[in-house]
Amino acid sequence: MQTRADSTKTVVDHNRFVIAQRPNAPMIIAIIAMIGEKLLAGAPSQWFHAVVVIALVIWAYLEISSGANWFRRLLGTVVLAYEFVRLALT
Repeated sequence: MQTRADSTKTVVDHNRFVIAQRPNAPMIIAIIAMIGEKLLAGAPSQWFHAVVVIALVIWAYLEISSGANWFRRLLGTVVLAYEFVRLALT
């Protein structure tokens, strides 16, 4: 196993397959907004939830368009489909 750094992220490779990488900006925003959503109630919680959904959709799009491998692109596709279905059912 080797670690390599490029201009935007550090990844851990195992036979050229990305196992872990630092979260990008949309994922960091989604995580912070999820925490805010759980801590607050009422209207602020709804705003945080909207930020979570938007950030996850952006993250999923980025993974689909420029994911490191097929698994990351599949993960982005699953998250994007989940968010669209969940929004359609509400």
